[in-house]
Parts: sequence; structure tokens; C-alpha cells
Amino acid sequence: TTGIAHKLRLVSKNKITEFYGELSEFENIDTRLFRCHRSFVVNLANIVSIDRTNRLIMFPNKDECNVSRRTMKELLNKMNQ
Repeated sequence: TTGIAHKLRLVSKNKITEFYGELSEFENIDTRLFRCHRSFVVNLANIVSIDRTNRLIMFPNKDECNVSRRTMKELLNKMNQ
């Protein structure tokens, strides 16, 4: 999400796109997408590593995003599948 209400930021390998919408619309589009935080929906296929102590997800382009305490266990289960 961005600082503007209902505005989302999509970060891909090649570009960053901003548009209006809701995260709940995107988390159910594909089984590879997972809502790990109230502000983030991530593609499980693009996760490089997970830092459990700091609750961070690392991506190939060195970006990071937060993981909530409540979703950490579910995220680890999905990554092991």
C-alpha cells in the first residue's frame, strides 16, 4: 500500500506501478499470492529468504517487507509445501 487511501503499489522485476484498489481483491487471484501483513501481499515464488527473528521477507532485488506475527506460521507452512 501507499500513504494514499486505496492506492496500491505493485513492485515487479522490471517496474513499479501504482493504481487504486484493495488488497483483498488480489490475495485470492492466485494461490502463489499470500497476504503476510495488513499492507503487503507477496508472491511466494519470489521469496528468497525469511528472517523469523525480525519478521522480514527478502526478495531477489534486495527489497524487504514485514510479516505479521499472526501470519508467520502460515507463511512458513506455505513455503514448505
